[in-house]
Amino acid sequence: MIYNYDFKGLVYPERVDCSLQVIPKLEFSWPDFNIHGYLKEFVIENCKLGLVFETDKEINQKTDPNIETLKNFIEKICRTFIDSYCFVHSYNYDLTIDSVICKETKLDYQFPVVGEFKLKNNSLSFEQIIGTILLTGDFNAISASLSDFRRSIKYPEATAFFCLRAIETLRRAYFDDISIIDDNKRDKDGWVKMARELGVGSDLSYTKMQNFAKPNRHGIYPPITYKEREEIMTYTRKVINTFITWLNKKKL
Repeated sequence: MIYNYDFKGLVYPERVDCSLQVIPKLEFSWPDFNIHGYLKEFVIENCKLGLVFETDKEINQKTDPNIETLKNFIEKICRTFIDSYCFVHSYNYDLTIDSVICKETKLDYQFPVVGEFKLKNNSLSFEQIIGTILLTGDFNAISASLSDFRRSIKYPEATAFFCLRAIETLRRAYFDDISIIDDNKRDKDGWVKMARELGVGSDLSYTKMQNFAKPNRHGIYPPITYKEREEIMTYTRKVINTFITWLNKKKL
């Protein structure tokens, strides 16, 4: 049976009034997830994006891969088109994939904006985090770390890279000894100190993050499932929360 997944999204900022069309029928395959299909339609009209992907594989919230993983692949295709267009004109556009419909399976799914579906309540509140930033006056390292965590949600294939960088930013700012000239020795010493204070690097989630992040740094993006991404994000969140609590106590 053939399934048609009709994705809808948006290119922003909407004031640019972007319109673009790519000639179908383009073939795409992701062997690691056993997905093969055709791009039947790709149209952007007044910043509203529509894409139809045809495949013989039924995909929903409970299948493996699930609809979130397919969405990540579809978003990558869209970004390639948009980034090419932006490169030619030196524009700064971005996009979001908001929903998907599949009439053959009666799928009608609105993609959530959260990164971790299992997250119920963060251990620290917004007020506590901002209070610590104001207390320390650190709008650089903490802001950069939180920004990278947000990017880990936004750019699925680079989740591990942004999560690791979010942690490394805090390490460099608070645990590295700048008197150590050798970069490798300084990094190692900083990780040791951070591990001692925060417990970073003490479980398998950290190892998994490293296994994905290291190739990312060199332009290699191994296939990553939503489950793996969520584990890495959850671990990073734990480290950032622990760090902010530690810093708050240290400054009081």
